Amino acid sequence: MTNTMQKIKDAMHTKGIKQKEMSDRTGYSPQRISRWFHGGCNPTIDHVEDLVNALGMEIKIVERKQKANKKTMYKPRHRRWGGIDG
Repeated sequence: MTNTMQKIKDAMHTKGIKQKEMSDRTGYSPQRISRWFHGGCNPTIDHVEDLVNALGMEIKIVERKQKANKKTMYKPRHRRWGGIDG
């Protein structure tokens, strides 16, 4: 389970909301919600937004304040493929 889904699950527990009630509030099947919480599949950001809204909460996106250095910067790797023409 992702950190985001754990926070949603914790908020449901705090508010006394079961998965069945979350299903009723969001329109998603109880099976789908269960798979999200148990790691069977990952919800999209739209699904997460629906779950959060059903709890009367909001999503907050914050910028990380991390210095980039040569080790943490993404460097694309270029490789040549050879031997197979297609």
